[in-house]
Amino acid sequence: MAITFLFCFLFARFFYVQIVWSETLNYRALDQWMREIPIVAERGKIVDSSGVVLADNTTAYTVYLRSNAVKNKAETAKVVANALGISEAELLEKLNKVKASEITVKKHATKAEIEALCKKSVEGLYYSRDNVRYYPKGQ
Repeated sequence: MAITFLFCFLFARFFYVQIVWSETLNYRALDQWMREIPIVAERGKIVDSSGVVLADNTTAYTVYLRSNAVKNKAETAKVVANALGISEAELLEKLNKVKASEITVKKHATKAEIEALCKKSVEGLYYSRDNVRYYPKGQ
């Protein structure tokens, strides 16, 4: 009797996952596998013949939000906008309007801004490292 009950329970669970829940699981799998996160190679320094640096790199970050992973969009927009110093209304509009898998929130964010966001543990938020060229002697 117990074996029959266990077999029926497992069969019901397999049916639920394969038939009823399949569309949601397929969407999640495709979203996870098809997302592109750019990986930027570090650029080299440019020096003159005497070794003086003419162009160098500094690290900056690009912040992204996955709108379908955000549960409370208004609260997320408030937290992220305050940490990054951007418009909360514009970010909330992007979260509600854009149907893409990810939204670029801010480019060239500083390390301090990223650390502040990491402390708040916002769901659906991630970032990538960028290299920004700067010229110590001016353009």
